[in-house]
Amino acid sequence: MKFKKMFSVILAVALMLTVSQSAFAIKGENDTRETAMWAHSGFAYSSYTNRYDDEDWFKIYNDSDYSRLVILTLENDIYINYDIAAFYTRSNGVETSIEAIDQGQGKTDMCGFWVQPGTTAYIRVKGHNGSFGWPGLETTYRLFINYQN
Repeated sequence: MKFKKMFSVILAVALMLTVSQSAFAIKGENDTRETAMWAHSGFAYSSYTNRYDDEDWFKIYNDSDYSRLVILTLENDIYINYDIAAFYTRSNGVETSIEAIDQGQGKTDMCGFWVQPGTTAYIRVKGHNGSFGWPGLETTYRLFINYQN
């Protein structure tokens, strides 16, 4: 009986380690526009920045024949305030950006923008005024990306 319990615990831990996505900041992964992580509608991601100059980048590609309205939602934890911005191409071909209005610590920031057909938009999350978090103290952000059409 004791062996069964121990085996079950070891198996459960092994499965959790192999199938769960880490929420820890990894240096070099999605830290720049060039290394941005691919995202899609329904995308949900949780992480934190671990230095005052750390940024997390994501990218989405519109493979449809029409413009897509993208809604970004960034949930901030109570100790750290994060900011979100999007960089995209307008219908006239000009690259522009939008930044969500900062709601502060523990609040949710939101913004929306149109992604033109055949273009890639980039999304940046960074600490407000250089704020950064650390594991174990509720300093993570939660990013949600959704298409409205």
